[in-house]
Amino acid sequence: MTIFSPVHFISDWLYNPLEILKETAVFLDEKYADIVSTALFNGNTSIEFKKFFENKEINDDKLIHFYSQEAGCFYDSWADCMNKDRDMVILTFLLNNAHDSQILDFSGNVGTLSLLLASYGLNVVFSDLGRKLDFITFRQMKYNLKFPIMNSLNITGKFKAILCLEVMEHLFDLEKTLKELMTHLDSGGFFIYKDSCHDVGRIEHLQKNEKYGFGKIKEVLETLGLVNYGKLYWKTDVFANADGKLEAEVLVPIYINIMRKK
Repeated sequence: MTIFSPVHFISDWLYNPLEILKETAVFLDEKYADIVSTALFNGNTSIEFKKFFENKEINDDKLIHFYSQEAGCFYDSWADCMNKDRDMVILTFLLNNAHDSQILDFSGNVGTLSLLLASYGLNVVFSDLGRKLDFITFRQMKYNLKFPIMNSLNITGKFKAILCLEVMEHLFDLEKTLKELMTHLDSGGFFIYKDSCHDVGRIEHLQKNEKYGFGKIKEVLETLGLVNYGKLYWKTDVFANADGKLEAEVLVPIYINIMRKK
């Protein structure tokens, strides 16, 4: 039995990297060609990132401030479109396990997954920092979808599921953040996560979090009252340039972890 009716072909727009580049250009009142080729997506942003993350004096406040600015917010917004296969398996799981409950998309980048979930009638709450909060409002208007928006520093309420996808490697105090997040997860609720803490080759992935890589974060979550529930698998991971040209397609099993609160 079909419970929810999707907004037809919304995913064709959501997962088109050129479309999000156009949206970003309109939102920032920039020329599309400049958005694609300069500061926000490669050139100057790479310089800004390198300068910031090579600074040995980085602290939590400086990191939050950086990610609240334009360069920190939109440097890889187009990459959010590369996760369609991943997002569809998450959607399926949530439709079956949390279709009538609140879901938190914690630090959800530019909101592509939240928009997809909302288009299927799920009760999603989006959170992030800085100008992304205005950008997701802008995108809600475009797609005629409405759902709550929160600052990631001020989460309120309880949730049946919390999504934390490619966020942990960016957090200055990872264990403190997770401990706080777990206070917002219902008993029996799902914590759905994917991290790249091991991948310190990317300069914005904090080296201090490398110790949590290769599954070690699970041990931290177990101390917070979570137990292993399973994994969501999908077969492909697609990497593309900001101009939308396919770079590579990796045909290997890739998965998201799911843990459940006791």
